[in-house]
Amino acid sequence: MGTGTTMKYDIIGGTHDLLINKTLAEAMQANLDKVGGVNYTEDEIAFAKKIQTTMLAPVDIATAGKVKPLSYINEGNSGSTDVGDVSYAKPTVGLRAATWVPGTPAHSWQAIASGGTEIGTKGMLVASKTMALTAIDLMSNPALLSKAVEEFKTSIGDYKYKALLGDPDVKSVFVNVFGGITACDAVANGIVQALELLGAAATKPIVVRLDGNNVLEGRAILNAANHPLVEQAETMDGAAARAAELAAR
Repeated sequence: MGTGTTMKYDIIGGTHDLLINKTLAEAMQANLDKVGGVNYTEDEIAFAKKIQTTMLAPVDIATAGKVKPLSYINEGNSGSTDVGDVSYAKPTVGLRAATWVPGTPAHSWQAIASGGTEIGTKGMLVASKTMALTAIDLMSNPALLSKAVEEFKTSIGDYKYKALLGDPDVKSVFVNVFGGITACDAVANGIVQALELLGAAATKPIVVRLDGNNVLEGRAILNAANHPLVEQAETMDGAAARAAELAAR
């Protein structure tokens, strides 16, 4: 710099791009083609047409029943997600299914209205069937799984994934989970694996309160890991108080 000015910066938040795995994408697309799109009944078509009168840019209702060809180019219809970070840790694939009336904007009352009907259920079934069929393919075809893993290794090369998080003001971490859809053992495994991935870069104390689905299994996983940074607490209030105490040191 001409003035001799220097600067420093901290990355306190960010996400990775999505690391495409064409092997998995092609396998999932083949299964999506088998499952097909979402077909509306006459009543659902009438509902969709009524909803579309409130939209700025409605789309042909028939598109819900059509499966788009596989493409690796973002067509501009995107949303916020941290799945890109996952894709730098493991081979990753995903899909979209029509759970809303075509043309529905995200985070809108029209989206809520569609999601509470059979239109939403049909879209979820398209997605779940496609994911299940793809999982079966991977479990029954070792060569397909190996190909996906090899593509992942080639794509990532020597790059070492590191989460784009680094707020220097964080002094302790409080994890409070009441397991429902996400079970406590899954959360516990995630904590253990994250600490293994971070290694010596992990320096902040972590207070964990687990309750609900599979709580005993989750607590046992953390106890077995016996990581020096992790403490468990029985109650939410007790965990919050302990996290605050550690942060004040």
